[in-house]
Amino acid sequence: MKKVIALVLALICVFGLAGCGTTDNEVSSKNETTNTMNVSEVQSEEETQEQEMQNTEVVMEYFETDLIVNNFFVAYNAIAESPIDVTEIEKGNIKTKALVYIDDFSMEVINAADFLSISISVDPENEDTKLLSIFSSCIKAMYPNVADDEISTAWNAIHETGYMVEDYDFNGIKITYVPSKELSWGTSALRIDLSFSLIYGE
Repeated sequence: MKKVIALVLALICVFGLAGCGTTDNEVSSKNETTNTMNVSEVQSEEETQEQEMQNTEVVMEYFETDLIVNNFFVAYNAIAESPIDVTEIEKGNIKTKALVYIDDFSMEVINAADFLSISISVDPENEDTKLLSIFSSCIKAMYPNVADDEISTAWNAIHETGYMVEDYDFNGIKITYVPSKELSWGTSALRIDLSFSLIYGE
């Protein structure tokens, strides 16, 4: 009987020790796994945040003092027949105004908070070629989905009378056309002003 009791006690000790050992190993393994998961999660969150910062970082490539004006030049240069080099863009008398003077072509771009104002001009002999191309590129830079035939319709409409046209409404774009005219004191400068709303839904 004593042998049986001793054998039972021995088995209990063996299984008890084995069970204790397994528990310690399991706890250690679980701790290591948890620690590894925590480190991986932290690294993953850091990488995600870094990636998001890189994605939202904006390079002010053309006009460093105003994001809206800069983005206009980015979009314009992506589609224009004659892109505007960054060296040709000057800062105006306020930080939201950009000026461009290239040969007979001039452009003024102003972020006026509620709208983006763009004024373009060329010599009158280049009105139906160069100015038309710039006019089209300005519109498409702001509204990429506007079709060429719609732009042609607007161009023809502002030229229909041969006189000044103010605040012509073209798909929400306000257009003012100032033709070149012989006046008593000289010749008036040819100019087209475009006003694009920057307020959502307008």
